[in-house]
Amino acid sequence: METKKANLFIVGAMRAGTTSFVELLSKHPQIYVSPIKEPNYFVDRLPLT
Repeated sequence: METKKANLFIVGAMRAGTTSFVELLSKHPQIYVSPIKEPNYFVDRLPLT
């Protein structure tokens, strides 16, 4: 059986329901949710100015 993988970034403003949305998605057996809630990937890579 071939494993299919898709990448998805869920971006949302504070208090926009993104945590609830991710919790709902995580209940699906074929969806993996990263244990890191806020990876801050771009914080160190992009200048603030």
